[in-house]
Amino acid sequence: CLENHEYCNRSLPLPENRILPGRLIDVGDWPSVPPRLCATDGLPLETNYMTLSHCWSNYVPLKLTTSNLESFQDHLELSALPQTFKAAIKITATLGIQYLWIDSLCIIQDSEQDWTEQAALMGDIYHNSWCNIAATAARDARDGCFMERNPLAVRKCQVQANWNFHPAQTLSCSSFDSWDNSVSHTCLHSRAWVVQELVLAPRVLHFGEQLYWECLEQRASETFPSSLPNNKQTKTSLDIHSLRHEWNLEKSLKLNRYLLWNLFVRRYSECDLTKPELDKLVAISGLARKLIVDGDQYVAGLWREILPHQLMWSVQDPGTGTEPGNSYIPSWSWASMNKLV
Repeated sequence: CLENHEYCNRSLPLPENRILPGRLIDVGDWPSVPPRLCATDGLPLETNYMTLSHCWSNYVPLKLTTSNLESFQDHLELSALPQTFKAAIKITATLGIQYLWIDSLCIIQDSEQDWTEQAALMGDIYHNSWCNIAATAARDARDGCFMERNPLAVRKCQVQANWNFHPAQTLSCSSFDSWDNSVSHTCLHSRAWVVQELVLAPRVLHFGEQLYWECLEQRASETFPSSLPNNKQTKTSLDIHSLRHEWNLEKSLKLNRYLLWNLFVRRYSECDLTKPELDKLVAISGLARKLIVDGDQYVAGLWREILPHQLMWSVQDPGTGTEPGNSYIPSWSWASMNKLV
């Protein structure tokens, strides 16, 4: 991808336009030297780092607080880290990247000011990452990235076909819904924060029953390392991979950007937030900021220029438990609803 994907590399911000997170985990010489938290104000803007997308669910992983900030800057105790964080550190070091960003370890969780500042940068943090690690199959941070599996399960099923009137062929058999079952329909993809993370990240490594690769030009897996078979039947407008492509193809035209935003909102509204009363608009704000050009004005999840049209939103199925739940958001915004499907 780095060497041959012109489209992928053209979509990345110039080094002088990059924004680094406030803190990164220096994986250093892992595993001989423990990782540590470091401030980025002394790092060059072109510094490469990786990011992690993971589910919190009901489990609260080790987190950065005002009380442990100093000790984290000295070192991170590996024995205290959940399996997903350990795996992310190992993956980052193995790929030769020195820095890693994990939300719970890089944002001071008991500081409203720090959380507000860093949450506002979330879209840039993932968009500027070298590659995003997605703990796709993990229910929470305890499950890790490397799943137990039968190695034979990722091998191609090949069939030698002999025809009466055609040359013999070797055919590879695969499941039509492999990507959907292993990536799209997982716990990770049900989390609202993850929508903008996976759309904006330039490259994603999905860790599930096998390793899946995703960038703007290619999807691949261990079974099909060159490219996944193109199966248009499994793609829908709400598939995040499809949205990634639409995002980079259509965002140049204002009307298309508005239509694309509607798709984002629809996909985002299917997902869950642990704290919808706080995060409803914040968790999609990175996508909104990337769409603002030419005097656009973003207002509580809608766009002023086409506000009359966007005010026509509706709840598709009121019987699914959909209810108002965000008193700080105007009632005329779709974001005022806890669930909109």
